[in-house]
Amino acid sequence: MYSVTPVGAAMGAEAYLIATPQKTALIDTGYAYCGRELVRNLEAALHGRPLDCIILTHTHYDHCSGCVYCCERWPGAKVIAGTYAVRVFSRPGALATIRRLNEIAARERGVPYPDPEKLLSLHVDETVSDGDVIDLGDLSFTVLETPGHTRCSIALYCPREAFLVSSETLGLFTGTPHLVMPCFLTGYAASVRSVRRVLPLPVTAILFPHLGLRRGEEIRGFFADALVCFEQTKDAVLAAYRAGRRGDDLIRVLSDRFYTEQTAAYQPRQAFLLNASYMIPLLVRECLGVTDFDMPHTVE
Repeated sequence: MYSVTPVGAAMGAEAYLIATPQKTALIDTGYAYCGRELVRNLEAALHGRPLDCIILTHTHYDHCSGCVYCCERWPGAKVIAGTYAVRVFSRPGALATIRRLNEIAARERGVPYPDPEKLLSLHVDETVSDGDVIDLGDLSFTVLETPGHTRCSIALYCPREAFLVSSETLGLFTGTPHLVMPCFLTGYAASVRSVRRVLPLPVTAILFPHLGLRRGEEIRGFFADALVCFEQTKDAVLAAYRAGRRGDDLIRVLSDRFYTEQTAAYQPRQAFLLNASYMIPLLVRECLGVTDFDMPHTVE
């Protein structure tokens, strides 16, 4: 017996409270600028219960930054993340990037962001690795390391409920049949291996990053579709590169297919372009062995 409640405070800053009769867990925490609103949403959803843990699927700014506000409100909540997340939060350059991207997100939405220094307290209390178990009482999740989107990406699988908490490595749900948006930022082959790991698992419910809980027919064949879309994306980008397309013309290979109205609802265009500016060179370097190709990052 469990419930999943969306508690995110802004589009693109989605977070989900998983509650069983025994324990509560927050999956991801969104942006920093709306962290206080996230706390208010959580308070309403918890109905006086404590928050037992915060599980970060990875360390990107739109998933981890609200964590500092939740830890202030519930100091007893353990922050759980993949092992590599500790290295990310220990690097001043990584924290500076997280802060800068939060400032951009706030500016794009025209809202104040008064205390960026709070992000210096980002931390992990408990690291988990492949095969570790997170016990939430009626739900017992096995940790699946899913590198490819980031090195620290994790998914969670509960065999008894056939319930998967997905990661962005495994593809983003678009709502369009058979169209799964890839997001391999640190490895194409690693992303494919991660999807192949979950492909044989019995899954009747998936909690997607940004898109929430989906069940039944809506998710049938999702991971098989992901593998097809990953390969098609690779082939299209490499064909365009070989044909001499560069810069914005290369990015259009991705945006024309994947930056749909539904995608825009949770991902600002700047964030999509930034991801594309990493994905395309990664494919060229990894699949063609071209080491001197790069693209300018599109977030100033």
